[in-house]
Amino acid sequence: SSSLSSRVAELEAFKGPAEEQLKALEEAEAALEAAVSEAGRALDQAEVSVGEKVRAAEAQLEELAASLSKEASLIKEAIDTSPNTPGGTGADAAHAAELPAG
Repeated sequence: SSSLSSRVAELEAFKGPAEEQLKALEEAEAALEAAVSEAGRALDQAEVSVGEKVRAAEAQLEELAASLSKEASLIKEAIDTSPNTPGGTGADAAHAAELPAG
């Protein structure tokens, strides 16, 4: 009986520190969950930011491509209508202008 009561006394002695450790672990777990949640929010914001930057870059590239395409068309048109370009429609027009009208 005395060994049982001494064992109970030992367990009681461990109970307080064990409860304190448990409480500390629960607080650490809550802090960790909060940190993970905050990191998740930060990651989501970063993904949104990166996504926005990618979309902006894509839009700029599309504008640049459209601008270059338009510029290429203007250059091609200028070459095609130039009187100095052999076979260009401008050469025919310049030649026709030199001839007296009918």
